[in-house]
Amino acid sequence: MTHDVRRRPRPTGSRRTSPRELAADTAKVRSERGHATYEQILSSAGAVFARMGYGGTRLEDIAAEAGISRTTVYHYFPSRRAVFVEIGRRATTAFRSVLDAARSIPDRWTEREVAGFVSAHLAYLDEHGAVLTTWTQATWDDRELRDLGLDAQLTQFRFIGSELQRLRGGTADVDPVHEGMAVLGMIERLWYFARVGGAEISDTDLASTLTIETAALLRRNLREH
Repeated sequence: MTHDVRRRPRPTGSRRTSPRELAADTAKVRSERGHATYEQILSSAGAVFARMGYGGTRLEDIAAEAGISRTTVYHYFPSRRAVFVEIGRRATTAFRSVLDAARSIPDRWTEREVAGFVSAHLAYLDEHGAVLTTWTQATWDDRELRDLGLDAQLTQFRFIGSELQRLRGGTADVDPVHEGMAVLGMIERLWYFARVGGAEISDTDLASTLTIETAALLRRNLREH
């Protein structure tokens, strides 16, 4: 008896996965897992820094928060400082949303547009405000880190101050850096007391107060004083 040794046809649309394709798929999975771990470390580190401060945080604490080993953390970051620098870099990049909100306010503005700017800044602070409050601790004895953060902040202050002066009709009686520093400082300080400092300030009152105060600054022509 003769046996038919021909292979049965595979179902239509199916094909074998080549070793090269299998290797590529495996690398992709590893890359995706690596990215997820990287993001988990940063997210956990942000929570630990906010809770324990920079000086009180160790890589072991970050690892425990993320549910991974300290060795895994070291695989992605060589030090606590490196983790913190990356968190700060992301916070600086995210501030673009606040800059865009300021830029979008028309010359003939109303409090509604100002409220949009305040809302954008509060949303930014809710996401990244812990970095700002921790940065002072981290830079107390680290001049290089302090200067890195200061350069980024001065750029932000200058932009916001310039936009405020535009909205006030182009008056420039004060340095735009100083004006930006004053307005952003006001927003950040009230946000801190409402969210962290224990003051009983509702979300509505927080946004309303900051909108009214910012609008008042825009209405004031400094050259009249």
